[in-house]
Amino acid sequence: MTTHLQIRGLSGALGAELRGIDLSRPLDSAERKALEEALYRYGVLCIRG
Repeated sequence: MTTHLQIRGLSGALGAELRGIDLSRPLDSAERKALEEALYRYGVLCIRG
Protein backbone atom coordinates (compact mmCIF):
# COMPACT_ATOMS: atom_id res chain seq x y z
CA MET A 1 0.00 0.00 0.00
CA THR A 2 1.42 3.37 -1.00
CA THR A 3 1.07 6.24 1.43
CA HIS A 4 1.14 9.91 0.66
CA LEU A 5 3.65 11.19 3.20
CA GLN A 6 3.54 14.93 3.85
CA ILE A 7 6.23 16.69 5.89
CA ARG A 8 5.65 20.27 7.02
CA GLY A 9 8.13 22.23 9.10
CA LEU A 10 6.62 23.78 12.22
CA SER A 11 7.11 27.40 13.18
CA GLY A 12 10.27 28.10 15.08
CA ALA A 13 13.63 26.42 14.72
CA LEU A 14 12.69 22.86 15.56
CA GLY A 15 10.19 20.22 14.53
CA ALA A 16 8.03 18.98 11.68
CA GLU A 17 4.55 17.56 11.35
CA LEU A 18 4.14 14.33 9.38
CA ARG A 19 0.85 13.20 7.85
CA GLY A 20 -0.17 10.32 5.64
CA ILE A 21 1.96 7.53 7.07
CA ASP A 22 0.54 4.31 8.53
CA LEU A 23 2.72 3.21 11.44
CA SER A 24 0.55 0.15 12.11
CA ARG A 25 2.38 -1.67 9.31
CA PRO A 26 6.07 -2.11 8.43
CA LEU A 27 7.68 0.81 6.60
CA ASP A 28 9.05 0.32 3.12
CA SER A 29 12.55 1.58 2.32
CA ALA A 30 11.33 4.90 0.84
CA GLU A 31 9.21 5.67 3.90
CA ARG A 32 12.04 4.74 6.25
CA LYS A 33 14.45 6.98 4.35
CA ALA A 34 11.98 9.90 4.37
CA LEU A 35 11.50 9.57 8.14
CA GLU A 36 15.25 9.38 8.78
CA GLU A 37 15.88 12.46 6.62
CA ALA A 38 13.06 14.40 8.30
CA LEU A 39 14.35 13.51 11.77
CA TYR A 40 17.87 14.59 10.80
CA ARG A 41 16.61 17.86 9.28
CA TYR A 42 14.01 18.84 11.91
CA GLY A 43 15.16 17.02 15.06
CA VAL A 44 11.60 16.39 16.32
CA LEU A 45 8.74 14.73 14.42
CA CYS A 46 5.05 15.06 15.27
CA ILE A 47 3.30 12.20 13.46
CA ARG A 48 -0.37 12.60 12.55
CA GLY A 49 -2.60 9.74 11.44
